[in-house]
Amino acid sequence: ADYRSHAAELGRIWRRLAGRDYPAMAVIGVARLWDEQAMVEIDGVAVLP
Repeated sequence: ADYRSHAAELGRIWRRLAGRDYPAMAVIGVARLWDEQAMVEIDGVAVLP
């Protein structure tokens, strides 16, 4: 699935769910994932006060 070909639809969904509040985010292309069988690989870090 190519996110660029669905950018308008993704934008509509984002605005419906989050409005105009844009949190920090990044879209980064990678050559390959650590696990070749994986469809998605996500790492995250959150800091709470």
